[in-house]
Amino acid sequence: MNRFLRPATLIPAIFGFLLAILLDVVVNTIAGLGGQVLTAVFILTLLFGLLALWFSARPQPTRVMIEPVPLDTPANRLIHARRGLIAFVSLYQPNAQNPQAQGGVDVARRVTAAQKGDYEALNLENSNLAAIIATITAHAYRLEHCWLIATTTGSPDTSSLTYLPPLIAYLQNKHGLQIQYHTGTNYAIRIDRDDALITNQTRSLVNRIYEEAHSLKLAERDVVADFSGGYRSMTLGMILACLNKGRDIQFAGTRYDANARPTGEIFPILFNFEAELEQRG
Repeated sequence: MNRFLRPATLIPAIFGFLLAILLDVVVNTIAGLGGQVLTAVFILTLLFGLLALWFSARPQPTRVMIEPVPLDTPANRLIHARRGLIAFVSLYQPNAQNPQAQGGVDVARRVTAAQKGDYEALNLENSNLAAIIATITAHAYRLEHCWLIATTTGSPDTSSLTYLPPLIAYLQNKHGLQIQYHTGTNYAIRIDRDDALITNQTRSLVNRIYEEAHSLKLAERDVVADFSGGYRSMTLGMILACLNKGRDIQFAGTRYDANARPTGEIFPILFNFEAELEQRG
């Protein structure tokens, strides 16, 4: 519906309405000048009307507005922080500096620590979850609601859903984020299926989360969707849910040195993202 209220659509419609009134006045004025003049005016009006219809019916290119904003300074974080955030949570993987990565992989030990909410044992700062921690805490100035979309396979060993308790405890205790976290199986994506189903499931879930955000008095621009984690099919599903609806997106970025190696801290890059898609049929 908002497509028809945009200036590019509304202004020509108003112009056409006013032109119709003007033509009615002109026809009444020149009616006494003779049938030939009236016929000529009618033909010209018809030709220009057909020409206008042809121009308006031509395929219009998809337009994308992208204004990247790196949330890498306190000022940018204060200005652009959002009240709501949707983010994917990947399956926990420790990096080389993490004691959990040393002495071989002990998944059972990791799962036990996760079920206890023991973020200290998991050393989340030195894991792949450091990115989501950075993208969430960047919005700490205003953040009120955080939807954490986890993955599940039916087994705790291969489900990122298992690692939500320590992640939330870490955000609460280490960063003081005493906000409302929306988690659980209702916000989890089953990944023991093909990519097409995962994409559709993710798109439907993100749309449902935005509806939930509306019920919590959050506008579209109050929420940002983060696709730093998850799988490619989940990323596509999230972006498809944000197309043409004024929904902003972000991902975890960094800077690179002269040898193209990541350097410095991780920070989210926010995109004011809107695409106008052609309407067919």
